Amino acid sequence: MDTAPVKRSEKRIAANIFKGSLGNMIEWFDWYVYASFAVYFSAAFFPAEDKTAELLSTAAVFAVGF
Repeated sequence: MDTAPVKRSEKRIAANIFKGSLGNMIEWFDWYVYASFAVYFSAAFFPAEDKTAELLSTAAVFAVGF
């Protein structure tokens, strides 16, 4: 009985799971960084008249993207 195709298939499945998990981890890291630093860069993208509006606008962009 030939088990070589089964082993290659198992390796391929394991590699695909690893790659998918790595991509997911990087995506969540991006969201974490955005949420963590939103307070600091909100003034760069939204009008500075109202600090609350700046932060809420940044949170809205986060929500739409999420």
